Amino acid sequence: MSFSQVPGAPTFRSSAINAVAVVPLLSSDHQGQDDLNTNSSRSFHDLMALLQRYNQNSGNHLGTINGRNSSDGTVLVVPYSNLTQPGDFKYSTTPLRNFHWGHGCQRLQIFDGRPYHSRMAHDRLINHQLTRDWIDLCPSRRTAALIGVLNMRDCPDEATLQQAIQEWQQWAERYSTPPYEVTAHGRDFERDFVIKRLFVFDSFHESNRVDLTAQTKSLGSTFVAFPPDMECDNGQVMDLHINVVINDLAVAVFQDLEGKIKASDAVIQGNDDGQPLASSAAKSRFSLGLIKSGSSTEEKRRKRRCGTNRIYWFEH
Repeated sequence: MSFSQVPGAPTFRSSAINAVAVVPLLSSDHQGQDDLNTNSSRSFHDLMALLQRYNQNSGNHLGTINGRNSSDGTVLVVPYSNLTQPGDFKYSTTPLRNFHWGHGCQRLQIFDGRPYHSRMAHDRLINHQLTRDWIDLCPSRRTAALIGVLNMRDCPDEATLQQAIQEWQQWAERYSTPPYEVTAHGRDFERDFVIKRLFVFDSFHESNRVDLTAQTKSLGSTFVAFPPDMECDNGQVMDLHINVVINDLAVAVFQDLEGKIKASDAVIQGNDDGQPLASSAAKSRFSLGLIKSGSSTEEKRRKRRCGTNRIYWFEH
């Protein structure tokens, strides 16, 4: 099958991308309608403006889709030379042995994750014939990460904060790989979840009375607090912070891909070394017995299917 036969006729360049959804939290009224007057909604728009500025500061001329403004968000081009190699990355164990941390880049397409605010969100959450039915062939139609935007001035107490965290987790659930009713891997396989980040603004504001110590410990690296003043030092502090945050997200996406490839390779190879599979999702998603006992043609088909995730993630 060629790209021209896939709905939307994607090009190789448009497929070599990682989609990142961004949603404001605590920004809907009791009828489910968007409330544009919340502090979190304003922080959401400030964040999207920061990401546009990130492109300008990095001299990126590819920050719009197909070289023009688009309602589908902003494409961030992150050079791998700007990233810090993870401490556990080893060329002796990684399946990406030809990868070089000084070459190439990663492209992150940031879009409004609310389904009635952007085409990308609508297609991923509602129009499954264009996205979810094709994610095994075109991994770019998955959503790599989900960012929730929360302003602490919308959280007068701990209960409201927990409500925001629950909403954030529900968005992540919606954007994660769906549990298909009919699948070659069975009906009970574990889902692949998106990478999650919770961007918290105004946590240092004088009106904040909620102690975030417990949440910082429980959420770990997924909890990201932003500096208190957007315009401090002409925005230089915020620009430095967003640069660190984007680099961290790019590394997390790389590690997630590496883990998926390791899991697929372990399944293809039958995991003969006795080591556990790279992820519990791989254990329940694939049947090692079927692979070992299947015909050579079936094995080739499985290998081709497992290998599709390697294709469209990097640009060199």
